[in-house]
Amino acid sequence: MKRAMSLMLLLVICLSPFLAAREKIVVYTYDSFVSWGPAAALKQAFSDKYDCDVEYVTA
Repeated sequence: MKRAMSLMLLLVICLSPFLAAREKIVVYTYDSFVSWGPAAALKQAFSDKYDCDVEYVTA
């Protein structure tokens, strides 16, 4: 039983980076930045470089 628990713990430790959700960055900005500004290009470049999701919230 102890060996099975040790194997389960090892499995969880090894797989945890693969099961982790991507981090999300929330950017609060104004409408024109997202609608016709550079938002799309910046979002793609930032997501590629830092391996995270970018979400824009406009007001």
